[in-house]
Amino acid sequence: MVQRILQQQSMEQIAQQQQQITQQQQQITQEQQEIIEQQQITQQEHITKQQQQQQIAQYQQQFMQQQITEEHQHIAQQQQKLAQRQEQLAKQQQELAQNQQKISEQQQEFAQRQQRIAQMQQQQMTEILDIAGYMPEKMNDQAPKTI
Repeated sequence: MVQRILQQQSMEQIAQQQQQITQQQQQITQEQQEIIEQQQITQQEHITKQQQQQQIAQYQQQFMQQQITEEHQHIAQQQQKLAQRQEQLAKQQQELAQNQQKISEQQQEFAQRQQRIAQMQQQQMTEILDIAGYMPEKMNDQAPKTI
């Protein structure tokens, strides 16, 4: 009777630990999905920045053609606009670098989380194995001793 109660309690503990592991794995999956979504956003921002760079390159080419055909004052105005656009591009490139830095930090934090969860899972497995090793000893202690 006592042996059955101990077995049932041990099985319940194992079931609870397995449920905790499952919940932690679901949390890891959710965190991975969040990081993937953030990476997709950053990639889309990078694509947008590249398109803007291409537009600026086209503007630069147009301005060079205009320098050949237009008078000096108009050329000076266009060069001023180009300088403003190049300054804007430099700001956008700086923002992109900051976004990429944030992603790197998030990936590092995620790796640390995964490492902590792996350590917790290893500890839980050790506890489960300890319980499993403890059960036969208890069963032997409960068995009637023969002379």
